[in-house]
Amino acid sequence: MGAFEGLTEYLKESLIDYAMQFGYHDSNIAILEGDIDRLRRDHPGIYQNLLTCSHHADRRTPLSYGQDLVASWIFEDLFLANVNKELLNISLAGADRNRMILPDQRTATSTDYIITSNSGYRIGMELVNDYTSFWYRNHKLHLRDNKYLRLLNEQSLLLAIALSHGIAKYTILDFRDNPAATYIPSHKPYGGKPAYEMPVDRNRLFDFSWESVSRSLTQAVL
Repeated sequence: MGAFEGLTEYLKESLIDYAMQFGYHDSNIAILEGDIDRLRRDHPGIYQNLLTCSHHADRRTPLSYGQDLVASWIFEDLFLANVNKELLNISLAGADRNRMILPDQRTATSTDYIITSNSGYRIGMELVNDYTSFWYRNHKLHLRDNKYLRLLNEQSLLLAIALSHGIAKYTILDFRDNPAATYIPSHKPYGGKPAYEMPVDRNRLFDFSWESVSRSLTQAVL
């Protein structure tokens, strides 16, 4: 289950309503509505960009990949809207922060957010979600391509949130601690692309709420 289906089930309002609240471009609305003909007719450049994203789409159709991508942006923006701003100064940092689908070669290679402490300390943070309960059941997660190495090199944080089948948990992996990972040369769920497998400590899986995440991130940054 991808972000589009998972968040459709989890969120109280429709994804289209959230997209409109956040002022998303009409091309994103067409994608969420599944109207590929309108996307091709009214936004041909975006449509062509979407077709170039086969590497990240894996086995998904371009439309399905686009719906998952836009749904993921919505959750990222919900995070930004709900995090405790008195405790944390967080801003979007990825290449897709303008919420427009880019050609595959311009896909973000930087972290999703930058967190800045009151003292001026800055650290990147990546947000990943699981809508299948895989992390919760198996106590491991997978990062595709070179994401693990990038986060390690940047000494960033990874916020992993599992939302599925009544489960709402999160954990934070701190790459300043050089967390262990196992390299997988060919990972089937990612269409045979490489991945890194990381253990998820069941004792570090916490009940998800925006308040709890805010406190945990504050403790990690300070």
